[in-house]
Amino acid sequence: MHKEKWIYYGHLKQHLVQLAHQVRTGKIIIILNKVVLFEDFITAEEPEKVFNFFVDDELCVVSVTKTADKKFAYKFDAPEFSTSTIGQRRKLMDRLQKFSAVFAISLFLLVGVLPVAYYFYNKHKQEHTIDLGGLSSSAIVSRISKNKNSYTIDGQKISANAWAFYSFKLKNNWFHGKAPLELIAGKTFSKETHLPIAVQDEFEVLYASASPSVSQLQFNKPVPKQVKKYILLIREECLKNENAPAISDSTQRMIYCDCKSVHFKEEYELEGLARLYHQNTLPSGNATYNQDTYQTFMATSESQAILKTCEEAVTN
Repeated sequence: MHKEKWIYYGHLKQHLVQLAHQVRTGKIIIILNKVVLFEDFITAEEPEKVFNFFVDDELCVVSVTKTADKKFAYKFDAPEFSTSTIGQRRKLMDRLQKFSAVFAISLFLLVGVLPVAYYFYNKHKQEHTIDLGGLSSSAIVSRISKNKNSYTIDGQKISANAWAFYSFKLKNNWFHGKAPLELIAGKTFSKETHLPIAVQDEFEVLYASASPSVSQLQFNKPVPKQVKKYILLIREECLKNENAPAISDSTQRMIYCDCKSVHFKEEYELEGLARLYHQNTLPSGNATYNQDTYQTFMATSESQAILKTCEEAVTN
């Protein structure tokens, strides 16, 4: 599955635009800030597929175009290239930040102090907050609290029935933070990925460059060894699944389970791992990912193709 992503800076915050294209089937998914906007297909007869949507009252366009070599080109037309007043102002800001100081001074003389002031304000905001992004490192979950509590994070009071406390090191200094979790039947899960969270788990952390104490643990970005840990947990669920293929050899069953995890992670990212992890979960334990939704998901043609590949890898 081919994937693209673009960052668009809106009036008040940045927006993440993502595209997922399953070339084999022609399926295209457009996602804005982790919310699916479009699910459509580009047929063999269509030279191009165009998706229009509005972000902060500005028209955005994502296009998928077939090229001469039978491949695809992906383009995001952002408002900074539009003809609206706001779009032209953003274009001016972009030029101010990218070109030389001489050009910036000339621009200052032409349009006044506002663009320059905005540039330095935006630069200061980027260095001291993570609203517009930041720097990243890896952080380790050092402690889990299963007590309901409320904490103020970035000026916002957040309540949760469980919390993950994490630490990360920059040069010789340690920094710490906390992130809300969901407590279900004594186990803690990420509200974002629905995957389990435990002490010593490791994920990427986003922090402000000038104020690393301002940070956010990104459960949707596990480090490679964390992905391997999830695969081992999924293997346990797979081995006790009575609906699994009748493979008598225990080693072959483990290979089959791990093969599923690798392929579903490649095809569906963390959603694929979450579905596999919750294959034995009752609907009362998780309304989104459970044994019922797992069976429905496995019945799709894409899933069946993966299962066939893994079965052949074990039996041949």
